Amino acid sequence: MSGVFREAEWIPFENRVCFWSGGKDSTVVLHLTRKAWGDDIKVVFVDTGITLPETLEYVERMAEEWSLNLTVLKPDLDFWDYVAKNGFPHAKSLWCRRLLKLEPIKRFLYRIHGYRLCILGIRKRESVKRFTAPWYQKPFYRHKRFKFTYNLCPILEWTDSQVDNYLKKNNIPVNPCYKLYGTSGCYYCPYVANKNHYLNLKRLHPELFENIVYAETVARKGKSALYTNRQVFIHKLKPQTALTEYI
Repeated sequence: MSGVFREAEWIPFENRVCFWSGGKDSTVVLHLTRKAWGDDIKVVFVDTGITLPETLEYVERMAEEWSLNLTVLKPDLDFWDYVAKNGFPHAKSLWCRRLLKLEPIKRFLYRIHGYRLCILGIRKRESVKRFTAPWYQKPFYRHKRFKFTYNLCPILEWTDSQVDNYLKKNNIPVNPCYKLYGTSGCYYCPYVANKNHYLNLKRLHPELFENIVYAETVARKGKSALYTNRQVFIHKLKPQTALTEYI
């Protein structure tokens, strides 16, 4: 057992919960956690309702191959209904993360009792905010809001190369979404401004692409789906075609 997992051994956790998104980082953490504690863990995946179909397939396949004790959480609200009434989320109003992910997780944690250990695939190098945030300066710490709850971030200090090398060394299949879209989360995301993501979505799942286009026509405010240094309308990408896949 590696040192970061030994740090969490001094508390008699009744529930060890590994949060798994199907992405590279959380898959590495899931593999490490199973090596440390075997199958004596709960695995939680949040299906936001706008999750990429290939990610859903990957999670289902890996859960079966690894015989995971998997719980799938879903939000109460429909993302597109909410967009129609309130507009698209953006960096200064990231309501989608709170309502689609954090609220289902909060309800789940309230249902389980005793000391809880949340195991997360967070890395400091993913963003400047994470690199400087005081609560991400150590891999094991007590949660500020939930009583009897601690967070464990086994790969907090890892680089991209370390993640990729670990997956390759352990022959762990990588979510195909990285090659297809460059990301593995939701098929619409206010932080994904690369047009090839959406053009490949149009090519592979035109009905999902049309969900975004339709929402731009009915949203009461914030009509454009993306905000970079300007508004970007997804429907203006319609005449184009995807040129290449991500390598």
